[in-house]
Amino acid sequence: MQIKTGRLLVLLTIPLIVVGAPLAVLMPPDGVMFVYRNYVFVIGLFLSIPLTLLVALVLRWVATGHLRQILWIKQPSVSVRLERAAAAAETAVLLRQRLAACGFAVKEEAGPAGEAVFDFVKPKAPRTYSFIDHGFRGTISLAGADARTEAAVTLTFDDVVLIESGEYDRLRALARYLVGLEAGLTARQAPLTLLNGATLAMANLLFLILGLLDHPAWVPPTFSTSLAAAALCVWGLVVVLKDREHLEGLGLGAAGLAAAVVPFLMLF
Repeated sequence: MQIKTGRLLVLLTIPLIVVGAPLAVLMPPDGVMFVYRNYVFVIGLFLSIPLTLLVALVLRWVATGHLRQILWIKQPSVSVRLERAAAAAETAVLLRQRLAACGFAVKEEAGPAGEAVFDFVKPKAPRTYSFIDHGFRGTISLAGADARTEAAVTLTFDDVVLIESGEYDRLRALARYLVGLEAGLTARQAPLTLLNGATLAMANLLFLILGLLDHPAWVPPTFSTSLAAAALCVWGLVVVLKDREHLEGLGLGAAGLAAAVVPFLMLF
């Protein structure tokens, strides 16, 4: 089951905006003014990563009811058997093309039963924005006759997953794409920078609401934290716009920026 953390964050952020925006307009503390605190900005940037991991963990626990195979997974792997309505030779040509297009180095040999076996590996890109930028290794064997191909696929995500956020589903999607069952690679995800910004904006907005209701001293730091969250959201949105094929999160970015704006409503 793939848990869309970004989608759940949007669903949580919207009601907070609905509650927080009127409070910021109608109940600002006496004498409130914009105060920028650089140390709060920097702390917000650094805390956004563990905060995102914690929130993602809680969301997945609520959605799945367990924590098994969620935390700290070393080189997650899937093995699937797929069938394609095409001759094995035709599938092999397409497989070679797609492996090359994805940047895989391929070693091809004949298996014990005469099947074509492809061993392939791809190093991690210097900058990892999307799923396909990570390192992978795997094996695909193709067997069949006439108009049907049987493919046995093993794929390994050659990295450590801190919190599983759909990597197993994306590995299966990559397997289907490589053997020709999908026209395109649809393993899209939101970049971590965008998730960090939206999560920080949501937490900051919750902090602001609690401050407006009962703790006025909590309110001033929310300005600087909002700026940190907005900076991360903008950075993440730029990354998404550069690679719409493999990345998603425009709605998440919009929700994060909207949440980051709420504290500034107190100034009007």
